[in-house]
This record gives sequence, C-alpha cells and structure tokens, in this order.
Amino acid sequence: MKKGKVYLVGAGPGDYKLITLKALELIQKAEVLVYDRLVNKKILKYRPTGCELVYVGKKPNHHTLTQDQINDVLIQKANEGKIVVRLKGGDPFIFGRGGEEAEYIRQHGADFEIVPGISSFYACPAYAGIPVTHRDFSTSVHVITGHEEDGKQDVDYAALAKLKGTLVFLMGMKNIGTITRNLIKNGKAPATPAAVIHWGTTSRQRTAAGTIESIEDIVKEKNITSPSVLVIGEVVTLQKELEWLSLKPLFGKRILVTRTVSQASQLTDKIEALGGDAVEFPTITIEEPLSHTELDDALQRLNIYNWLIFTSVNGVDGFFNRMRYHKIDIRALGNIKIFAIGAKTKAKVERMGLNIDAVPNVFNSSEAVKVLSEYITRGDKVLFPTSNLAKDTIINCVEGKGGTIHKVDAYRTEPNYEVDPDIIEDIKSGKIDIITFASSSAVENFVRIAGADIGNAQICSIGPMTTETAVSFGLKVTATASNATMEDLMDKILEVCGVKI
Repeated sequence: MKKGKVYLVGAGPGDYKLITLKALELIQKAEVLVYDRLVNKKILKYRPTGCELVYVGKKPNHHTLTQDQINDVLIQKANEGKIVVRLKGGDPFIFGRGGEEAEYIRQHGADFEIVPGISSFYACPAYAGIPVTHRDFSTSVHVITGHEEDGKQDVDYAALAKLKGTLVFLMGMKNIGTITRNLIKNGKAPATPAAVIHWGTTSRQRTAAGTIESIEDIVKEKNITSPSVLVIGEVVTLQKELEWLSLKPLFGKRILVTRTVSQASQLTDKIEALGGDAVEFPTITIEEPLSHTELDDALQRLNIYNWLIFTSVNGVDGFFNRMRYHKIDIRALGNIKIFAIGAKTKAKVERMGLNIDAVPNVFNSSEAVKVLSEYITRGDKVLFPTSNLAKDTIINCVEGKGGTIHKVDAYRTEPNYEVDPDIIEDIKSGKIDIITFASSSAVENFVRIAGADIGNAQICSIGPMTTETAVSFGLKVTATASNATMEDLMDKILEVCGVKI
C-alpha cells in the first residue's frame, strides 16, 4: 500500500485567482480535499474526477467538525495511502491552526508539507486601497488575533497602544468593541483611523471607515459581520484615495453563468475582469452519445454527402473525435461543403485545417436558416452531427428546400444535478442580480434543477430562440442578444447593469 501524505495548503483570502501555482498543482492531484468555510468554492472545480470532498467549515458558534475530529480525518485519510490536501483560507500558519494540525500529523507518524498562502491581513486591506505599510505613515505592521479563547487574555493592549505601526486584527468582529475600548483605555488616541473590510478581495467586499472610537457603531449601523478584517492606523486615511476594486463597473454584481464547466470560463473571465462575481452554475453536462452507431455509419459513407453542418463546438469535437477514432483521413471531406453557425464553431472547424463555405454574419437561428436556405438545393444530402436535444430548425430548413438531412448524435446534453444548493438558495432569496442563458437546453435544465423562482434576478439571453424557451417556462427575459456570441451576451449584461464602457 502506498504511503499517504497531508499537504497543509493556503487557499488565499477569497479571490480564488490569488491561489499559488503550487497549491493549484496539489489540488489537481488531490485524492481527498478537506476544506474550510472561507475557501472560495470555485477552487474546488480544479480537483480531479473522483476526488473526495470533506467540508469542515466553521461558523461562529457552529462547527461542522471539531478540531480534534478534523485532525483525525487527516490522519485517517493519510493512513489509507491517499494524497490529502487540507485547504485553509488565507495562510495555514497565520491564525489557521495549521501549526496544531502539523504537530498532530507528525505525532501520528504521517508525512506533511506546508504550502503558504496569501494572507487576508494584507490582501484584504490592499483590495480596499489600504497599504498596511507606507513610508509616510507606518514602517511596521502587527497582526493580532481578535478571537482569544474563553478565559484567556493574551493580547497586551498596553504594548499595542504604544505602537506607531499598523494594527491588523483577524477574526475580531465579535470583540470589536472590546478591542477598540482596550486600546483607548491604554492610551491609543480615540481619533486614530480605523477600517473594517468585509469579505475582502471578493465582489461582496464592503469597507467601513472611521476612528477606533466610532468604528464599532459604524459597523453595527452598516450591519457588517464576519468574515472581516479590522485595520487600525494612519494608513487607513489613504483608503478613499487608493480604493480600486469598488470602482470596477460590475463591482458588487453577482451574475449566474449557466454554461458547462468547460465552457463557462470565457464569460466568467469577462465578468470578473470588470469586478463582478461570476457564480458558476452549470445546468448541463456534455457527455458521449448513448450510441455512436449512426455517426460511425455516416463516417463510413462520407462520399454521399454534399453538406456538413455544425452548430456548436461540441458538435465539431464529437464529429472529429470519431473520425480520429476510426482513423479516417481528413481528405475524405474534400468534396463536402461546410456550414457553421457561430464564431467559435467556425474557428474550431478552421483549426482542423478546413475552410467554411457558408456562415451567417449574424449568429442566431433565424439568420442561420435564412443563409442556409440560399445554399441548399433540391437533392442535396446533408450530414448534421449535433446534440441529442437539437431543435428541428435546421432539419426543417433543409427539407423545405428539397434536401435530405441525416441528423446524428455527436454528443449528449444532460442535466447537471451536482450543483451547489447554496446557490439555489441565493437565487430564491434575491442574492443573484443577473442570470445568463446561452442555450435553450440551459434554460430547460435550470428550471428542472432550480425551479422557476428566480427571486429578483434579471435574465440575459444569448438569442431569440433561447428567450422563447425561457418565456415558455414562465421566465421574464430582460435582454436578448441579437448576435448569439459571448461578446454580445456580455454587452447585454452591461446594458442591464447600466454600464457603458
């Protein structure tokens, strides 16, 4: 039996892209992933298929597992010979009990490695425009736990009050009044600037600034709770001058992306670059067809077809994967004309070394039918590799022009029931601003998985056919892209948010 190993890995402060390369490499190899509440769930998508997830999140006054139970899980999984990644918010050795866990692992004879992470004590202030050190204001920074164990008073407020550097308290929201009053009691000037950063480095970030005398009342008035970082010192005065995240045009907007995991990145990256929170909620999965028989038969007699029609990248992938499987030379397509819908589909075919013979300038179903009908003539034989759920629009067009069309399943679209129930709750409770749909199947499966109650969310659709499907399920669509591309869908998101770039 192989020997297991535990990796104590820092996941960073909230923005999942702040994770280190080494941490990402380990997540991609993990056999067991043990993760905390403050770990951004987007990081979990990088785990390999079959990786076991163990959630050990802790909220104030509520622990999924006790620390002793977490320690036992780590040893148990390591003793099973598994690669265990213990994923902790921020840095595992900065108030993350990483040291205790490492001691326990060593005492029980297992191997471990430490992978530091970006800590919230400087990252959250940085995202709020507060440098924890600055030549004109502070040449030192001091990090203090704001959550002492019951009965313990280890924090030396008399010493802290005399320091001229920046003070950063982590996990201090419950005790913010105690912290500030003790500092003032021990000589810290009541007018010393202070700020609290809530959910720092994310699009949910909120910053409240005042003085150590007023910050408790300000936090209560704005209903700011944990997770938050308390920063005290003259550097706080730079916050208004240096804030940058909140100035991004989509800051604070939570936008649901319903594409598959592999396809979501394009839209997700655009949203996140503009400061929004792209909440990935893949409603469909792309699978192999239940049977390859029809497609395989068609590939053996390609010489009978005049046209090959592709309406998606998935169709292109499915078709050429089977060609490669059967070792069919691409020259077998030499006499076949190719029609493609969509810029991405066209580009995918061209990467195969093939030119497109016809493509609509506007990528939607009505324009596609209009252009296709100009090319199809009576007697044409058309091969159409597509999804098991493809609509009859293309079929009706070809047959209406007197052609014969052979629709074959190149891939299968299935509902994705492995979705985060917390996101469904966020939708229904009005915590999602916009829902995006990039296909009719995404709409159908969304309703099947989450229902038609979308709270206060507005819907942006990629095209008229997708909008028609949404309306048929009782959903109100706010904006429809005229050109079925991610670029146009993004433009509609900006339009709904009232943003001009």
